[in-house]
Amino acid sequence: MFIKWLSCLPWGFVIYRTVYTAESDRLWSAGLAKIDRYVHWSIGDIDEDEYPDSDPFPEKFVQETYKNLVFEDRERWKGASLEQIRTDFQQYLESLGMEDGSHIPWSKACLVIDEQCLNSIVSAFEEPEESANGRGPRRGFVIEKGGYIMLKPFVVMVDPTFRSGESYDTPGYQGYMRVGLDDIWEAAVELRLSTVEEMCPNVTPAEMIPVYDGGSGYLVNV
Repeated sequence: MFIKWLSCLPWGFVIYRTVYTAESDRLWSAGLAKIDRYVHWSIGDIDEDEYPDSDPFPEKFVQETYKNLVFEDRERWKGASLEQIRTDFQQYLESLGMEDGSHIPWSKACLVIDEQCLNSIVSAFEEPEESANGRGPRRGFVIEKGGYIMLKPFVVMVDPTFRSGESYDTPGYQGYMRVGLDDIWEAAVELRLSTVEEMCPNVTPAEMIPVYDGGSGYLVNV
């Protein structure tokens, strides 16, 4: 099933870095490594009770062919808006001859890591199993770590086809949503047949931020 799903190798997402500080320089590599750990864990997170005799090869193959493309440029991307990122990603897709509506998941969305994203990532559990073993909810707004409450680690997913001022079926849709680290793989799978808008939770009231969690999603205001 996994191999049939893959249309190009390696697979992954284009990631834009928009935070450039001395602290982010120190933490950046560790943050990217943690994203990879969460994605690898999500791919291999099989219910052994439901699939006791499952072949591990497909999941291992998908893990080994996962690779993100990171765009870093302090002069160009420091503090860049989502609209700037969207425009650049559109141009990047056009340079590759990619058409809107492609079935290749990474062409339907890019990821952005700003200061808030990076802080949530580096503050999260080092291993994804820890965020799903009862010490913090796998799905939800916050996780607990050392007695503190924090945002679930996330990245921002941007829809390159969004056009401000146009009418959309999803109430309050603004062309982006947050995606939890342990939901990036599920988002990639869903993007195979869906769009970011179709996956995005309804945003009402408008000041709330949509969060994709592999289900109906939820809203936050921070």
